[in-house]
Amino acid sequence: MWNKCVSILLMAMYATATVVSASSPDVKVTIADFTDDGKDDRRTMETINDPVMGGSSHSSQEQKKDFLYWHGEVKNVWFLKSPGFCNVQTADEQSFPQNLGDFAGISYVVNISHDMLLPLTAQLNNGAWSSEGYPITYHAILQNVSSYDGKVELFAPWSSFTGMFHGKEVTAPALNTVGLSKVDRLGLSTFYSHKAGEFSVELFEIFAKDTTQSPRGLRAKA
Repeated sequence: MWNKCVSILLMAMYATATVVSASSPDVKVTIADFTDDGKDDRRTMETINDPVMGGSSHSSQEQKKDFLYWHGEVKNVWFLKSPGFCNVQTADEQSFPQNLGDFAGISYVVNISHDMLLPLTAQLNNGAWSSEGYPITYHAILQNVSSYDGKVELFAPWSSFTGMFHGKEVTAPALNTVGLSKVDRLGLSTFYSHKAGEFSVELFEIFAKDTTQSPRGLRAKA
């Protein structure tokens, strides 16, 4: 009798665990993985330097064994007397997970270093146009949410993205579930650092995730 009760209890516990597991949502979805273990999820990348202001900033990117290495120098634009900026982004239009809107935002895992021009900016395109008739790039400042094994996770919620054109805010469609399902390009930028100088970033992974953590500030390069 005792053995039968134990068996029934174990079966009930297994069934409950199965239901919970089946109904639990994914906590993250990989967008790009540049580590040695993530070769199937690597993406073709490119750099764009001073795309608006015609300055002399420069950067390059190359795939290393375990990360994407992005480095260069942001220079002041002489006629503006202010820094330009550099971007590293997915090359051309690419396909991304269609369920990005099921998650809270986007994370970039990079090395812990003071050689970055912080804060770094997440940017994405989805083919949207502003009400003024300009093609939109959505930007958001990335915040440090965790550090581990010499790496830092930089995160931006979808709600923090602002539509911009040539460095200025424009009237943009909301970045909702529909808009996120149409993303065809994304990347990193030094735009919001408003700093000139040499920089280097080791990029390990990009993913969309759910989070309830409060961002912590990452000390910027002086």
